[in-house]
Amino acid sequence: MYMLDHKAGELEARAVAGKEGLVVAGYRQKVGQGITGRAAERGERVLIPDVRAEPNFIACVPNIRSELVLPVWCAGELAGVLNIESDRLNAFDETDIVALEALAGQLGVALENARLFTETTRRASQLEALRQIGLEISAQLELNQVLESIVRRAIELLNGSSGGMYLYNPQQDVLEWTVAIGENLTPIGTILRRGEGVSGKVLDTNAPLVVDDYHHWEGRAAIYADYPFASVVGVPVRWGDEFLGVLDVLADSVGAFSEDDVNLLTLVAAQAAVAIHNARLYEQARRDAETKAVLLKEVNHRVKNNLTAIIGLLYTERRRASFEKHPMYQDFIETIVNRVQGLATVHNLLSASEWQPVRVDELATRLIRVARHAAPAGKEVYAEVAPSPLRIPASHVNNLALVLNELATNSIKHALAAQDAIRLAVDIAPAEDGQSVQITFRDDGPGYPEAVLGGEAENVGLYLVKMLVRDGLRGELSFHNEGGAVTVIRFALEEPLPARAPALRAG
Repeated sequence: MYMLDHKAGELEARAVAGKEGLVVAGYRQKVGQGITGRAAERGERVLIPDVRAEPNFIACVPNIRSELVLPVWCAGELAGVLNIESDRLNAFDETDIVALEALAGQLGVALENARLFTETTRRASQLEALRQIGLEISAQLELNQVLESIVRRAIELLNGSSGGMYLYNPQQDVLEWTVAIGENLTPIGTILRRGEGVSGKVLDTNAPLVVDDYHHWEGRAAIYADYPFASVVGVPVRWGDEFLGVLDVLADSVGAFSEDDVNLLTLVAAQAAVAIHNARLYEQARRDAETKAVLLKEVNHRVKNNLTAIIGLLYTERRRASFEKHPMYQDFIETIVNRVQGLATVHNLLSASEWQPVRVDELATRLIRVARHAAPAGKEVYAEVAPSPLRIPASHVNNLALVLNELATNSIKHALAAQDAIRLAVDIAPAEDGQSVQITFRDDGPGYPEAVLGGEAENVGLYLVKMLVRDGLRGELSFHNEGGAVTVIRFALEEPLPARAPALRAG
């Protein structure tokens, strides 16, 4: 049984049985040469009753007298020929021919089934390789490692001997050899210009290129003149309309790559384009993040210094008011100092979190710690903030901080006027609607005056609290007395909150 190599124009013996002779598995013969070559050339049956009368007969086995060659068709295409020889004259009659033609037909069906099985297996292997490339791209962002992995898989898929990738430098309009897998390849960093060699042609035409015999190809690059590979296939690596580079696979044999190989390598090149694009986005994001971090650090430093300077000036003014015995003015300065210190505390917290969402319990704890400094000498302030995982975005933090600072300062100022110690408590939980956060602030002092609860009176601090909750947080505020003053704040966040989990109170 001879199989037809369409590309080489040769018949190759694949299965041999009978007397020993010159024909063994792997023996090749040109199409048109001999009886078998004639049958393959014409695609029809050839019957030779007496080979001694046939001038084109090639005696590969001794004492052959007659020969019958039948074409084997597979999916409408000539796949090979079935050659039967005999040491008898006129060995094949019509019955033999009919039977052997039926056998040739069955061989064609078997070959087609084998081809389909091989193609299915190969396709599954290719899809798995492409899937693995996709996983590797998503698993790491170090460009050279990803590209090396892609080139290795491309070589395996195309049964090549080596390969690599050129990346395009648009500023200089050249290709730079960036990845090389295999032996006897040019050094990394080698430059090819537009139109030079296979990759340069791919850059120039923006289209795939296959060279079956590189050493006899007139477009070969001088730097590759002495390299051992024979076949080359190169495909462009593109992201949209942007040319990124060229993916090459090399083989040691002539005519190693088919159109299917080009199509497959083009799919691999698309994966390489994704890897390059992702790596560039990652690198740009990293540089932007570094720049942002430097700028943010500088801004934070300047704001912190300015707030510290303002607090210093206010302390100086407070001492002067104390010296000149202006109690109302001194009280006013003290209130301003507490508010600025609250802002400074919030700024430090946001800076430490890099302006990411902040835990409400940590914010409340820090603000109460600052507000304690407003307590008169000999008076005690105890605080209890219920632990909570809830976080609020940076856009809400300043407004909520001012609200909590005012509530803490107000409780310390008014409740401690009538008692030696005060206990503050803060509870944080998702509201019943699951879209809002509810913060309950309470003290164990005398509570809000009836005029405040009835809306008939309010001081500057409570007025500020109302404005901040209504206009800043876009929320709701309510007051009532229950063993002291109780303030309930509710406002919505951008995302639904998780269900509340039981939490132990911290003293």
